[in-house]
Amino acid sequence: MCNSVIVFLVFFTELVVCVAQLGLQEYIKGKIDKSGYPNGLVFNKTLGPSRVNVILSYPKLLAISESKHTMTTTFELRLEWTYSTLSWNPRHFSDIEHVIYPKKLLPLPDVSLINTPETVSSTISQNYFVKITNVGKITQSTVMSVTTVCDIDLAAFPFDNQTCSIDFTSFLFNSQEQSFLPQIVADYSYNMGNSEWRVDNLFAYIQQYDQGQGSERFEMASFVFNISRNANIFVIMFIFPLYFCNVLLIFGLFQPVIAYENYIDIVHIHVLYANRQRDYNEDADHGLLFRNQ
Repeated sequence: MCNSVIVFLVFFTELVVCVAQLGLQEYIKGKIDKSGYPNGLVFNKTLGPSRVNVILSYPKLLAISESKHTMTTTFELRLEWTYSTLSWNPRHFSDIEHVIYPKKLLPLPDVSLINTPETVSSTISQNYFVKITNVGKITQSTVMSVTTVCDIDLAAFPFDNQTCSIDFTSFLFNSQEQSFLPQIVADYSYNMGNSEWRVDNLFAYIQQYDQGQGSERFEMASFVFNISRNANIFVIMFIFPLYFCNVLLIFGLFQPVIAYENYIDIVHIHVLYANRQRDYNEDADHGLLFRNQ
């Protein structure tokens, strides 16, 4: 009897939660439809985001191309924004404080990578759902691998330092409609660089710019990498071997190898020349330039 009661209570609780989840999804959908923003393609002042948190999490430097002037990195890009219209009271929905919702059904902020030579950024892992909390906060997460343009200066090679950035902006919404708040989440105890490059510093900042001749101002969130080349690898692989080879050349260790027979002939020639020179010196001491044979 007791087991039946426990099973019934568990089933009833699950049913209540399921009904609450369905009711919450309909509630969110109704809020979006009521705001006149069913497809997320047009900015709506009532529902549109005022501030977007652009969070660069655990970046890793993959490669620097001196010939192409590019930097390739991988990281998790998290976007967080708040739609207060989508907030709800958890007590009205069985204490549900967050829900996973299809991203395509929500109005999304416009965030574009601006300084990339590629037409489409590479996405390693993309979520088709977002997390919505009861206060209307929405979180979207994507793991990306991107290549951005970087001005490489090789004047101090191989002891050079470079400054590269990853820049995000909005081409649709100006700074009055959408603003950015860049943040960095990184564990500085691990190596964010690779075997050739070391990440010395990583910081974020915001700047505003004008598009064309218009009066509208747009914001850009930049994540700046200060990197330095690991010169030890070039000293070990190139500079030290060249120095060692030059030392060997100075001491003649890289001269052509002479066969043993030829070496004996050369020694005989030097001995004969030395005897001839000695005889010549003796004749000169006696006043004779030539000896009678």
